[in-house]
Amino acid sequence: EDAIEFGVNPNKIRVIPMGVEIESLEEKAVCKSDESLRILFVGRLARVRRVELLLQALRELDIPFCATIVGGEAKTATMSRSGYMAQLKTLRSDLGLEGKVEFAGPQTADRIKAFYRESDLFVYPSLYENFGQPILEAAAFGLPIISTDVGVARDLVENNDTGFIVSGEPKQIANKIKDLADPKTRFLMGKAIQKRVEINFGWNKIMEDYKRLYEYFC
Repeated sequence: EDAIEFGVNPNKIRVIPMGVEIESLEEKAVCKSDESLRILFVGRLARVRRVELLLQALRELDIPFCATIVGGEAKTATMSRSGYMAQLKTLRSDLGLEGKVEFAGPQTADRIKAFYRESDLFVYPSLYENFGQPILEAAAFGLPIISTDVGVARDLVENNDTGFIVSGEPKQIANKIKDLADPKTRFLMGKAIQKRVEINFGWNKIMEDYKRLYEYFC
């Protein structure tokens, strides 16, 4: 869109997204209805991610759950205030969520994959994203997505099919989490979102896109 705004002919533009590997959903451990729902957030902890909205949503839940927040504190601009992680931990205490919410800090790529594999759903209440790689990664692991209307969520999340697009209001997030308390619902949504990932971001599709681009210049 920026290129077109600067006068580039749209017919000369090709968009090829990043590719991602698809995790086998059949091998994924899915929690049963009488177990704690495992909720996940992954991303650098910057104020624009609005993780406090997730914590406020968790306070509204009346079902068994545990939540893991993966990522270290990061600034998105030189003028951003530090101390966001400390504020989130204080809020966790104020909301009575200690013992239910874990701040796992920054993790290796392999360990992050394990978090995706071990979780039941993914929540991402960010205000703004260029792309939102964790959303794509979570979808590739078959996690239904609850996300604001940002980045790649616009391509992957269809309400009641692969997850839910939310405004960011905590009670709305909480209600959508409750909607995903049923294991069968999560499994079906997980399969649907994986299929969408495979069609649009699977490596076979990405390689074909590059092949066609190279052939265009031959």
